[in-house]
Amino acid sequence: MGRLSFVEEDILITVKAYPTPSAKYVESSCTAGLTRDREWLRLYPLPFRMLEDNQKFQKYQWIRARIKKASSDSRPESHTIDYDSIQPLGESLSSRRSWAQRRSFLEPVRRRSMEEIWHEQELDNISLSFFCPKCINRLIIERVSAQWTEKQLASLRQQNFLIQDDLKSLEKIPYDFKYEYECDDPACNGHTQKIVDWEIYQSYRSWWRQYGEGEWEEKLRQRYELEMQERNDTHFFVGTLHAHPKSWIVIGLFYPPKAEARQAAFDF
Repeated sequence: MGRLSFVEEDILITVKAYPTPSAKYVESSCTAGLTRDREWLRLYPLPFRMLEDNQKFQKYQWIRARIKKASSDSRPESHTIDYDSIQPLGESLSSRRSWAQRRSFLEPVRRRSMEEIWHEQELDNISLSFFCPKCINRLIIERVSAQWTEKQLASLRQQNFLIQDDLKSLEKIPYDFKYEYECDDPACNGHTQKIVDWEIYQSYRSWWRQYGEGEWEEKLRQRYELEMQERNDTHFFVGTLHAHPKSWIVIGLFYPPKAEARQAAFDF
C-alpha cells in the first residue's frame, strides 16, 4: 500500500467523523473507507463541509480521488487526499434487504472482537477495523466544555482559501458520547470507547433544537442505546488516534435491522 506519489483510487466511504478544528485546514473530518480490493484507507485532511456541492458524498457511496501515503502519519492506512480531485460515483450501496449489499462488501473485513483487532495490531500495526460487539451495555453521555479552546478558535478564524462566506461556524458539541460494551471473546473484560461518528453528533444538534434540554437525551438514548441493542444488528467501525496510536475509539456505526439481518446473511 505504499503510495509515495498521488495515485487515483476508488474508495467506498464507510466512516465520516464529526469535524474538528485544524491549524492548517481550518477544520477537517476523519473519513475512512475501503478500496475495491478491500484495503482500509484513512483520508486526511478532508474538510467535508468546505467541498463543492458536486463533490460531497454520502456514507456507503463510492468516490474516486487522488491519494498518497501520509508522510506525517505512521499508521499504514493513513493517506493524504487531493480533495479537489474527489468525484462521487453514482448512488450509495443500497440499504434494501436489511443492508444486504453493504453487508456483503463488509463481511470479508469483519473481525470477531476488539481483542482480535488488538492482536492484529500487534502483528501488522493496523489502525482501522470493523466488528460486531456481543452486547452494548449502555451509552455514556458526559458533559464537556461548550467552548472551543483558544487554539481551536484561532484555527476556525483563519482567513484561508477553504473558507466559504456562507459556511456556518463549526458548532462545539458540549457532550462526549461513549459506548460501554462487551465482545464475543473469552478474553474480553469489557470496553468503554468514545464515539465520534458524525451521525450521533448531528442527532444531538437536531433533537436539542427540536425537543429542548428536557427531552433530547431521552431521544438520543432511545435511538443509540435501546434501538442499537434491541432492533439493530449493530457493528462498530473503530480506529486509533494519531497522537495515541494504541488507543481505539468508535469512529462509525453500522446497524442493519436485527430481525431481518440473519436471513439476509443467507441470501448473498
